[in-house]
Amino acid sequence: MDPFSILMFVAVGLIASHVAHKTSEGEITLPPALSFGLAGALVGGIAAVEAGMEFYAILGPMVVATGCATVCLLTWRQLQA
Repeated sequence: MDPFSILMFVAVGLIASHVAHKTSEGEITLPPALSFGLAGALVGGIAAVEAGMEFYAILGPMVVATGCATVCLLTWRQLQA
């Protein structure tokens, strides 16, 4: 796996974390948002690459990374309620 892919997964995780933090109206603070967003994006993206998901080079794994980060953040938000 190339470093560019990992950098893109980190960027996706940071963006998802920021969006979750800003749209949750104080329900999820920034440190858990960052940790769950980054973890979900990295795990999802690396798993997609290892599974051989190829769709316009890096786009397929980025979509999976975004979905996994979102699911992790939504799960955390529901567990806190």
